[in-house]
Amino acid sequence: MNRRMPPIVIDNGTGYTKMGYAGNREPQFIIPSAIALKETSKVGDQASRRLARGVDDLDFFIGDEALDATGYSVKYPIRHGIVEDWDLMERYWEQCIFKYLRVEPEDHHFLLTEPPLNTPENREYTAEIMFETFNVPGLYIAVQAVLALAASWTHRSKGSRTLTGIVIDSGDGVTHCIPVAEGYIIGSCIKHIPIAGRNITYFIQNLLREREFGIPAEQSLETAKSIKERFCYVCPDLAKEFEKYDKNQSKWIKQYTGITAITKQPFVVDVGFERFLGPEVFFSPEIANPDFMTSLSDIVDTCIQNCPIDVRRPLYKNIVLSGGSTMFKDFDRRLQRDIQRLVNQRMKLSYQLSQGRLNPTPIEVQVVSHHMQRYAVWFGGSLLASTDEFYAVCSTKAQYDEYGPSICRHNPVFDDKHLHESQIPPPNLQPKHEDIVGLLEKVFQQMDKDQDSLIETNELKLWLDDIHKNLINENIQQQWAYYNPPVTEVHSWESYDPEKKEVLTWEHYMNTTYTSDIIEAFNANLDVNSVKSEDPNFPSYYIMLKRAEKRWKAADSNNDTVLTLEEFKTFLHPDEAEATKHLLVEEAMDDMDHDKNGEISLQEYLKHMTDVSSDEEKKDPNFLSTHQAQFETYLDKDKDGNLSLQELTEWLTPSYDRHEAEASRMIQDTDDDHDQKLNKDEIVKNDQYFLSLIPAELWRQFSTESATTTSGPHDEF
Repeated sequence: MNRRMPPIVIDNGTGYTKMGYAGNREPQFIIPSAIALKETSKVGDQASRRLARGVDDLDFFIGDEALDATGYSVKYPIRHGIVEDWDLMERYWEQCIFKYLRVEPEDHHFLLTEPPLNTPENREYTAEIMFETFNVPGLYIAVQAVLALAASWTHRSKGSRTLTGIVIDSGDGVTHCIPVAEGYIIGSCIKHIPIAGRNITYFIQNLLREREFGIPAEQSLETAKSIKERFCYVCPDLAKEFEKYDKNQSKWIKQYTGITAITKQPFVVDVGFERFLGPEVFFSPEIANPDFMTSLSDIVDTCIQNCPIDVRRPLYKNIVLSGGSTMFKDFDRRLQRDIQRLVNQRMKLSYQLSQGRLNPTPIEVQVVSHHMQRYAVWFGGSLLASTDEFYAVCSTKAQYDEYGPSICRHNPVFDDKHLHESQIPPPNLQPKHEDIVGLLEKVFQQMDKDQDSLIETNELKLWLDDIHKNLINENIQQQWAYYNPPVTEVHSWESYDPEKKEVLTWEHYMNTTYTSDIIEAFNANLDVNSVKSEDPNFPSYYIMLKRAEKRWKAADSNNDTVLTLEEFKTFLHPDEAEATKHLLVEEAMDDMDHDKNGEISLQEYLKHMTDVSSDEEKKDPNFLSTHQAQFETYLDKDKDGNLSLQELTEWLTPSYDRHEAEASRMIQDTDDDHDQKLNKDEIVKNDQYFLSLIPAELWRQFSTESATTTSGPHDEF
């Protein structure tokens, strides 16, 4: 077996399956853990399904295709994290490997994940399928909590990395609190919580059903899920949040716009209390489930207190979040604050009961949130499988043939010494060269992560990601310094008393950016056409201010009317955040849809492109024909001659990764030897093609111009 072939990492969850190659930052595919098949046997009769032969046995779909398939029965082989139907699971893995990953399983070692307290029999079933059906050369079944701890290392310095901590793993179907000591699960202290992402979606769906009547019944669950992912956040105090909404509902209520699947007509949903009530289920579960009344904070504290006394302090100091349901804004801060209060109350009570004789050392509670949190389990598996020790601890096909599936009842535990740093660190920018070719050679060395003297699509994509991120951060810092935001008292998550913090107020931003006549018209809420101004740009600036207000409210995630530096980033770059992406689409529709029929015709699109293009661009004789071809070929997906709201959304905020597509295009256009990779000579030969790969820091050595901003910026538009 060729050891250079990367291992396959598959994380099967209740709601979604993440799969890809070890060594990557993100999974290549994320699909629902659903399978659709045609059945003639009775429900639950697995034996009959196994008797299927020939073409009928191949007539099934998985993932998004399963959910869209008509005339098929959709089933979920995993329930609450545990595989319930192994026949369906085997067929699901079959398409994961051959249809999505498109690999020969005999050439790759596999790392699969399992929930805590998974039975040895389930591990044996997994081994039988992987070794007998797919003939894999090696298999390692890793506990999800250990992988999530390893993934959190991206947030820590090398000296502080540890495999001791408590993992809060909350996905779509189940939430677990799993204590881990030196890589070993403390099984007797694991806590299960009957609340997860799907429960929050159902709760929001019920809240909307009582109030909103315009939501199509067949799309109510999908709408609730979209609202949960786009608008929900965790509030510090439920009563105060209600009070804030009641005082000025129009200020805090958001609007969700959806498209009816049958009529293709838009519908609008007002989103109010649901924004904070949804995630509040974790901290006040009685509002959604009267049979369960213990908050997540109490569960975590009890879980740690049940552990051996010598590991409790390390566990409090390393509470790691994992899974999509922990991604709510300020989830980590609320959890850390509540647990810290419980710990402080216990310490205070101990001091009082001992009449001052016992004065224990304060315990620091730290909840770890990091940028790999959503796919923490998969990324931890990617990191683990990319180490040399991974091959040594895998159960092999030869061992399986000799001893049987019992070899997978137990797997070796990786300790801190055997887990290395991620093999895909961010680039280290050190400008030293004097010409363009020299810069490209330097960039080549930094992009070539695996040191094989070849650049693959993923390496190029990661480099483009970093350049984009650095440019945005530099722009944010410049604009933040320009506005020089004052220090203002804002609410603290650690206590209910306000604290002083550098924030930007709406009034300060507006007065610094716009002229007095525009502000006066805005405050008076005048119609732009009714205002007479000698400035020909007045109408456009007035519209810009109106849109700025909407972006401001959307970026203000905690609804305190002021923006922190992170919220200001969302305000300036709405395409970078889920909470504001929809505003780009709304603004584009408003600009191009002149007849206001909810669609953009070809004529409206061409007029818009003509208005926004320079005179030099419009001199091109193929200007209109090029844009028409762009419209008809790539933008108008359903070929009806118009851009719908959905098509406009896909154009402006595509579901695919733009940098990955750009990397693929670069390689395709300059790959002279057609090996789907780039060597140094190919990059140097096409040096003008790769100028965008050179970071701004390296360009500045050739420029003597100051980059200081001297006028009011309008980059948010």
